[in-house]
Amino acid sequence: MNNPNLKKQLPKNLIMNLLSFLTRTLIGLWIIPYLVKNIGLSAYGLVPLAMFFSAYINIIIQSINSAINRFLLIAIQQNNTLEANRVFNTSLIIILSFIALQSIIMTLVIINLSYLISIPIGLANDAFWLFLLTFIGFSISLLRGVFATTLFAHNRLDILRLMEMIQIISRTLIIIFLFSIDTPQLVYVGIANILASIIILLLTLYYSKKIYSPLHVNFTLFDRKYVKELSQMGIWVLINQIGSLLFLKIDLFIANRFLGASMAGEYAIILQWNTLIRVFAGLLSGVITPITMIFYAKDKREDMIKMVKIAFKLMAIGMSIIIGEITALSGDILSIWMGEEFRYLEYLMLFSLLPLIINLSVYPLFAIQTAYNRVKIPAIVTLILGLGNLILAIVLVKWTTLGLYGIVLASATILTLKNSIFTPIYASYLLKIPLLSFTKYYLLSIFFYISSYTITIILASFYHIDSYLILFWIMALSILFSLILFYIYLRFDNQLYQIFNKLLEYKKTKKGKS
Repeated sequence: MNNPNLKKQLPKNLIMNLLSFLTRTLIGLWIIPYLVKNIGLSAYGLVPLAMFFSAYINIIIQSINSAINRFLLIAIQQNNTLEANRVFNTSLIIILSFIALQSIIMTLVIINLSYLISIPIGLANDAFWLFLLTFIGFSISLLRGVFATTLFAHNRLDILRLMEMIQIISRTLIIIFLFSIDTPQLVYVGIANILASIIILLLTLYYSKKIYSPLHVNFTLFDRKYVKELSQMGIWVLINQIGSLLFLKIDLFIANRFLGASMAGEYAIILQWNTLIRVFAGLLSGVITPITMIFYAKDKREDMIKMVKIAFKLMAIGMSIIIGEITALSGDILSIWMGEEFRYLEYLMLFSLLPLIINLSVYPLFAIQTAYNRVKIPAIVTLILGLGNLILAIVLVKWTTLGLYGIVLASATILTLKNSIFTPIYASYLLKIPLLSFTKYYLLSIFFYISSYTITIILASFYHIDSYLILFWIMALSILFSLILFYIYLRFDNQLYQIFNKLLEYKKTKKGKS
């Protein structure tokens, strides 16, 4: 990584990613007990469900943006302002067309809402407004996504994360304000969603113009050539994301549809931890995504391979340590966070998080598929396995007594199968390196998970865990011991050892100059 601008921006992006995750975690963990207390468990279960039905909009955002990011970044890196504007304006028209189309889908879903999901008695009107306002908020996010690609193309993930933090905080403050001036209702959550989306759209417009002023709205620059190129790439990314939706989001719908609103509410509580850890992994891997694109645009293949291998190993080790701690303390976490009456969900939480030690390690590899514009095969594989997950989950819920565990088992089995075999091998194939170059690192995931879990269990046995203070103390001690293990491992991994040595030398040099 010889580009000084990349070196300068990387720590900024990483710090803001961590701050964004910390903000999302603290507010996310606080808001759930707050909502359950004020509107009830069954009503709360509708909130993430509204997000599920809106997730197809987010799928469009991710699929189109993945295509836009690639073409826009290449044009900007090559200092081709005219082509950058053609990509941008063509993308904007495509997105506006999608917004018009999704309005029709949104109307059909809302009209038939009571047939699609289980709505608790007395909440039909609130559910209607919650879903409507959430849909509108996601549509605004869809439009915002086009302008945000400018920041991505300039590797300004720090600004993107800052805006995410503002959106999360503003949404929470609006909910608290509305709940304080009137009887708490689901509709206020929807109002908060849409107002926060408007705030973040305005901020994105401002920063997009500030970072890259040559980019401007001019529909006469619409280029049919890019419609074809964006569509060819975007449609396969879209199919890939639909498959991911069937892996990661369909479970809450199945819980509501087949097990009822109350059990869906229980599952939504557990799902929060799964989501938080996934978001954290996404933020960490997101730091290297634009760098991967830049290396590809500049034909620096060897640098890209080295960076992705390091990122894969660090992701495998880091996420396994975190998941080991959380699963070891799952019962105590639920008891302190939600109340002792929710401790019975600890094993459901453990089994839902355990597969992540494999499934999150591969996150740095997804950028390779986009950079090489080789998204067709991953899309087909993900869609087929996603449908398999849906079918298996329904079978286990309807024809066994596993209940929520059946949903977890289906997702864990199918998704882990995909990410332990197909994803790393396909990435190796694209990079033209030995096919098992990444799969061998899963041993790191398993070793550091078992170590972290065991260390945490041993430490927890010496304490009576009845407060956040003791909980955080045990986790801090566990991380300390895990870091000692990591340091020992570094002595056997020459590549990582050299990276950390260079970082230490760089810090010493900076201190000496200051």
